[in-house]
Amino acid sequence: MDLALLRRLSLNHLATFITIAESGSFRSAAVRLNISQSALSVHIRQLERMLEVKLLDRTTRSVALTAEGYRLLPVAQMLATELTGTAKLLTEEARAKKRIVRFATVPFTLSRCPPDLLKTFCDRHPGIEVRLAIRESSTMAEELVKNGEADIGLVYRKPEHDGRDFCAVFYETLMAVVPAGESAFAGMTGVTLRELARFPFVIQPEGTFMREVLDSNFASQNIEIRSDYAVLHADGLIALVRAGLGVAVLPAGVLSLLNVDGCRVIPLKEVSQQPVGLILAPKVPSSTATLALRDFILETSREH
Repeated sequence: MDLALLRRLSLNHLATFITIAESGSFRSAAVRLNISQSALSVHIRQLERMLEVKLLDRTTRSVALTAEGYRLLPVAQMLATELTGTAKLLTEEARAKKRIVRFATVPFTLSRCPPDLLKTFCDRHPGIEVRLAIRESSTMAEELVKNGEADIGLVYRKPEHDGRDFCAVFYETLMAVVPAGESAFAGMTGVTLRELARFPFVIQPEGTFMREVLDSNFASQNIEIRSDYAVLHADGLIALVRAGLGVAVLPAGVLSLLNVDGCRVIPLKEVSQQPVGLILAPKVPSSTATLALRDFILETSREH
């Protein structure tokens, strides 16, 4: 190992060379690296001077690698990949050792996993800090976990999550919400989606858990619906139903947290219960603190 040469080589120079070679132009590379083209030229000249070879042939329109540039490129790319990958892994492993758990969920799960339950966990594990991230939809909460911005999530449905298991904690019953004064539902102790579909729907936007569940059930039963309103927040859906603008379908746990005055809640028939469960960050090993929270939630759910 030539330590003198290593001390002279700069990762900035190699990053510049790799980016220009992959982009095919100084302009594109400058945009990617967020530096000026003149700074790129300086880096390349310094690298070429250090190696005593010409790496790039530059014209007014394009950039081409020399034979020496072609020899250097795969080595530089391998070095960059190995170095950045290892650096990221070390950072993530260090984070996993910390006694902090980033917990992502949605408001509706708080009826089954309330804040006082989290306080009980923290009382039992005084060295662990739980940072709660509440998102408006299960899809948003899943994204936090998938992207490594949360360590664990309690979400609706079984996601395909980079090979990591989904562990069901409880199952949620879906309920129909209809205007209290609508005579068509008088005396009903249960209602089907086909019966609901005679009325306009107020529904959550595409990409949300409930929309995916309903769209799947509508398609499997060959049901067409009319929907003039797409609202993300459950309390907004309830307000529209209360005003007589349509019917809605929501999980029972959601409805337990909302004011449903002016509405009637009826069990939904012919639609299966929806699993709510835990997912773990897919790209790094879970910390002992994260696993402790997972085990606590599972244990508590069995007790109830």
